[in-house]
Amino acid sequence: HIYSTLSKITRDILRSTASSVPVERLFSIETLTMSKNKTRLQSKSLKALMCI
Repeated sequence: HIYSTLSKITRDILRSTASSVPVERLFSIETLTMSKNKTRLQSKSLKALMCI
């Protein structure tokens, strides 16, 4: 197989099960970021923090 390494990597990535855990983690991080101490963040700043 010419692309055996690529094939193995692709199979590992596509094999992972779909889950809502990453989404739930994202909302948890957003809640922590938007805590009472940080409510003055502008939406642009919040979006930048969420991308990190």
